[in-house]
Formats: sequence, structure tokens, C-alpha cells
Amino acid sequence: MPISKPTISVLMAVYDTPIKYLDVSIASVLQQSLLSLEFIIVDDGSNSVTGNQLELWARRDHRIRLLKLPKNLGLTKALNLGLQIASGNFLARQDADDISGAHRFAAQLEYLTLNPEVDAVATDVILIDLDGSKVGYMKIDPKLRGLKKRNLLVHGSMLFRRRVFDLLVGYDDRMKLSQDYELYLRMIVLHSMKIGVLSKDHYFLRMHSESLSNRKMMQQLYYAVMAKKLSKLNISRFNPNLAFWITLLFDYLFVHHLFIGAILSRVSYFSHKKTSSTILR
Repeated sequence: MPISKPTISVLMAVYDTPIKYLDVSIASVLQQSLLSLEFIIVDDGSNSVTGNQLELWARRDHRIRLLKLPKNLGLTKALNLGLQIASGNFLARQDADDISGAHRFAAQLEYLTLNPEVDAVATDVILIDLDGSKVGYMKIDPKLRGLKKRNLLVHGSMLFRRRVFDLLVGYDDRMKLSQDYELYLRMIVLHSMKIGVLSKDHYFLRMHSESLSNRKMMQQLYYAVMAKKLSKLNISRFNPNLAFWITLLFDYLFVHHLFIGAILSRVSYFSHKKTSSTILR
């Protein structure tokens, strides 16, 4: 049985994540120094190998609440279904191939306790490769200058107060990608919420070549533009393609340079000479 009234609900969606990465990611949550948590894992229509491994983990630790979906619905819908069964006063994200440092949740919870006016908190991030070796570092501006222009935060590193999702009613199902950015914009633009940054590297983001996919890059750009447009319009009905091209041409390319920045950041990462030290395997 899950623990009663956990302090934090940790939310992870899984779709065919390789077992060697999945196991390390799940273990990093269960081994947190903060013990009062429930771990909601949404199996988003994974293959039998991944599904069986998730069932094994659920039998090992009573804090895991496994929600199995009969077919793949995509990250946004999977997260929203997980949110519906979350019972913690705080909601954390964790991606299925990333790693949380042992004191991540305790440190983030302390930050929000000391800063009651802040609604969510991210952390700085260490970039790791497929072997777990450190290849880079993301130092996030604590003042989040430029967040209205482009996404500066790593979704998996976030801890939210429950009131955020009670007010915003989850992620926007229209956002197949950039669902986190759309949420941040609703928070800060439409509801004047505050997001903080814990300037310590409590999260390890696994990088891989799939992030270079042109198709994925263009989709990410499309939905990032949609996120910004939705926060400005605050309406549920509009022509998405027309809004995309208008915003892209007159806002992002000429003002915020989102597309150029996305290309440069990926080139910078994959041209970076990785260090010889291994963080986690």
C-alpha cells in the first residue's frame, strides 16, 4: 500500500525506456534522503520488457504507484493522468532516463519552505552521456531573465507546489511537445506565479543523439511557439498554423532568435569534448 499523505508526489512517464537507464533513474528517486514520497510511474503503452520491469519495481517498493495505459498516449496526456492520482502537497517531475541527486527533493522542499511566495523551483543541471559521464553543465540564471522568450528550465528538475496544478488543471493536452514551457508561461504570464532556481546541481540530464533529429527539432520549435502564443491570447480557439508562422517570423527569428539558439546549443553540446570522469553508470 502507498504511504499515507506523502509530502511529495514524484511523477514519471515511461515509454520503452531502455532498462539500464530506467533502473538507475527509478533508483535515484527511491534512494532520496527525503522519505515521505509517493512515486507515480505512468507506463505509457510500453513494450513488454519495459512493462515487466516496471511491475517488478512496483512490487519491490510500496511507494511506487504504477499506472499502466493500454496504448501510447504521449507524454502530455500520460502526465495529466498521473496528476489525477497524485496526493502529495508538492509535485515533482523526473524523466525516465535522467538521474536525481540523493538530496534533490530535500533541498528543493527546504527552498520552497523558506520562500513561501515561490510556486515552483528548478535546479542547475549536470549533462551526462549514455555512459553516465559528465559532458557539460547547465547553470540557470536564478532570475530567469528571458524565460518569456525561450525555455530555460529542465522539466525533470522541477518541484511544484500542488496549488499550481490545482489552479492550472494540469498540462495543455494540445501540446505534444514543450508542454512544460506552456505550463511555465501560464504560471508567470497569466497567473503571476513565481518560479525559483536552486543554484546547485541536483539533476543529471542524459543527452543523446536523438535530440539532434531535425524532425524533433522542428516539432519542438512549433510547440514552443504555440506555447508563447497561447499565453498571449489566453483563448482556446485559434488558427494554430497561422499563429505559428506569424510568431515565428516576427517574434522568434527576428527578436528572440529561438531557432538559431536551439541549433547553436545542440552544436555546442555535441562538439564539446567529454571529460574522462564517470559520474554514474
